[in-house]
Amino acid sequence: MVQIIDIRALQGAGRSGVEVYIEGFLKEFFDTFERRESEEKGSSSSERIIFWGNSFGDTKLPGFLKKYVSLPNVVLVKTRIPNKILNLCCSVLRWPKIDRLGALKKAVSGEKGQIWVMDPRPAPVSSSFEKNLIVHDLSSLKFPQFFSLRARLWFRVVRLKRELLEARRVFAVSEFTASEIGKSFPFCREKTEVKYPVVDENEIKRKLAAVTTDQIKEMKRKYGIPLGDSRLWLSLSTLEPRKNIPEVIRRFSEGEFLDSDYLIIAGKENSKIFKKLDLKDVGSKVIFTGFIDEQDKWVLYKMAFSFVCLSKYEGYGIPVKEALISGLPLILSDIPSFREIVKDYQDVTWIEV
Repeated sequence: MVQIIDIRALQGAGRSGVEVYIEGFLKEFFDTFERRESEEKGSSSSERIIFWGNSFGDTKLPGFLKKYVSLPNVVLVKTRIPNKILNLCCSVLRWPKIDRLGALKKAVSGEKGQIWVMDPRPAPVSSSFEKNLIVHDLSSLKFPQFFSLRARLWFRVVRLKRELLEARRVFAVSEFTASEIGKSFPFCREKTEVKYPVVDENEIKRKLAAVTTDQIKEMKRKYGIPLGDSRLWLSLSTLEPRKNIPEVIRRFSEGEFLDSDYLIIAGKENSKIFKKLDLKDVGSKVIFTGFIDEQDKWVLYKMAFSFVCLSKYEGYGIPVKEALISGLPLILSDIPSFREIVKDYQDVTWIEV
């Protein structure tokens, strides 16, 4: 049996929530794969895994893929079709079938199997393959006004309903997202199940414990945060309309976040996908860090006095889960996905948005 994992979602620049989800998914997937291989050792049948990406030019894939590609029975296959052409043909013509593409067809070698599409995009497959589709949220349907024209055109190319119809199984990242899918696409209810992001509590606590005083001082110097015992309120997200950053800044500026000295807004804009925000004249106590790498992220969590996220809509919310595990007080918008994450965590303030 062949398992194709579509990694086109990892070919973009920068780290996103989808990439974080995929990293956790692969860890869980390969833990199961290796356990199954160990149990079936000596049998004649062997499962194979193919990572598949497509780009006419060169692309940089995240480093966490390397440890999987080096495993037995795992290969990385790349086809070189211009993505605009491939996506349009797959969307409109439902051709070519993904498992019949050049080098991928050769790697499949006539076997049957499954393909995992890690976020919705045109992915027709032949009758030899079953498609599993992961849906992170329905923001493109619920809040199209938050996206750029380019992104809205892309969503039309994706044709989400068609992808859902063709999928054998649909995986939602939360109960809330599963319910949203069921409401918008009733035919999906019986084949949709929840596959939560893999958030390793022990690993997060280990990373937080490893943060040193020198790292905290260096982080403050790096981003112009005064040294000392300032109380820092942390917001961590892409800077896009759905995240409601202007409202966070307004509430901070008007003193609603008590005992707060500085508001740290960690994340970058992506104008190719989202509409730009007007974040001028925010004051000297609001500090924008831009993109934060993984190592700096844990230092920020360690530095923070509290975590704030007033999103209008989320499929899940990995930073909220990370902040909760970090033991930070939370100030959150009262939306269903955050309620699902927080459960009975006590140190949380809910805000209507």
